[in-house]
Amino acid sequence: MIVSFILAFLLAIAVVAGLFRRLYRFRSRGPEHVIPYLRTAGPDELDSLVDSREELYLFLNLGPAQFRKAQIGRIHLMREKLRRRGHNAVIFQEWGDYELERSRQTRDLETGAVAETLFNQCAEFRMAAFWIEAQMTLWQLKLLVLPRATAPRISRLRKIDSFDLLEAYQQIRNTASQLALAYGGDYRERLQKAL
Repeated sequence: MIVSFILAFLLAIAVVAGLFRRLYRFRSRGPEHVIPYLRTAGPDELDSLVDSREELYLFLNLGPAQFRKAQIGRIHLMREKLRRRGHNAVIFQEWGDYELERSRQTRDLETGAVAETLFNQCAEFRMAAFWIEAQMTLWQLKLLVLPRATAPRISRLRKIDSFDLLEAYQQIRNTASQLALAYGGDYRERLQKAL
C-alpha cells in the first residue's frame, strides 16, 4: 500500500514537471527567442555584493546589529541578481542546445563547438547558482531562528572550489556573443545591449 502511494506520488510529480516544462520552456529556442527574454543582470551590483573589501568595510564601520541587518538586505539583493543571471543562463542554455542540434544537421563544426561550450557553461553556472541559493536560504533561516547569530560573509559565495561566480557569467556572455556572430548584422550588438 505504501509503495503504491509513493509510486503514485512520484508519477504525479513527473506529470506536473512535464506539464510545467511544456508550458514554460521553448522546445527549440532559436535566436529570435533569445534577446526579448533576457533580463538585465546589473554586473556592477553583484560585483559589489561579493566584494570582500566592501563587506569588510561594512563589518568594521557598522555595529553588529546594523551589519546583520545590512547583510540580510544584501542576501535578498544577491538572490535577486543571481536569479536574473540564472534566468539568462536558462535562455542561453536552451539557445545553445538549439544551435548544437542545428549545427549537426548543417555540419557547421565551428558553430557547434561554440554552442556546446555555451550549453556546458550555462549548466555549470546553474548548478553553482542552485548551491549558492541553498546556502543563502540556510543563512536566512539561521538568522531568523537565532537572533544573536553572527551575520554570514556573502563574499565567500563568489568562489566555490574552482568556480568563480563573476568570471563564469562573464564567460557565458562572451560565448553567447561569439555564437551571435553566426547571425551577422547587428544581432551581436543587440544581444550585448540586452545584457
